[in-house]
Amino acid sequence: MGIKERRDREKLELKNKILNAAEELFAEAGYQNISMRKIANKIEYSLPTIYQFFENKADILFYIFKENNGKLLSAFMEISKEEYNPLEKLKDMSRAYISFALENPHYYELAYMSNALRYEKNLIYHEPQSPGFKTYELMLSTITECKEQGYFQDKEVEVIGQCLWAGIHGLTSLFIGHDEFPWKDKKCLIENMINSLISK
Repeated sequence: MGIKERRDREKLELKNKILNAAEELFAEAGYQNISMRKIANKIEYSLPTIYQFFENKADILFYIFKENNGKLLSAFMEISKEEYNPLEKLKDMSRAYISFALENPHYYELAYMSNALRYEKNLIYHEPQSPGFKTYELMLSTITECKEQGYFQDKEVEVIGQCLWAGIHGLTSLFIGHDEFPWKDKKCLIENMINSLISK
C-alpha cells in the first residue's frame, strides 16, 4: 500500500470515528447538549481536527441521517423489486425496519426517539427526495399494491402506512429504550406484532 492510499484510509477511519462518537453522544445526551468540543474530547483529538472533516455539528447530523436512511432505503428497494405477494412484502419491510433499528440503536434513538432534526430545520433530510421520504413512499406503494389485490379495502393508503409505522416504531422503541425489561422472545413478539398490524 502506497503512502497516499494509507493516508486516505487513515482519514476515512478518523472520519468514521468522529461520526460514531457523535452519534453515540447525540443519542445519549441529546443533540442540543453536545458541542463539537465534546465530540473531539470523546475521541481524544483536537477540535481543529474535527473541523477538517465537518463544518459544524449540523453537518455531522446531516451525514449521519443521509448514510443511515440510505441503508434502510436500500433494504426496502431490494424487497420491492421481488415478485411475490405484496402483503408478504409489507411484512418483510416491517421486519427490515425493525432489524435496521435494532442493529443501529444509537441512530434510531437519535432519529426517531429524540427527533434531533427539529433543531436543524434546514437539513436536506426534510426534502421529498431524501432517503427517508423515499423509504416511506416505497411502503405506501406496497400498500397500494395490496389494495389492488383486494386487501385493506375501505381504508386509506396513508392511514394504513402511518398506523403500521406507529405500531412497529412503538415495539422497536420499547426494545431499545427498555432493554432491562424481561421481554419474552423478541422474534416471537416481532412476528406477533407484524401479523396483528398486517392482516387480510
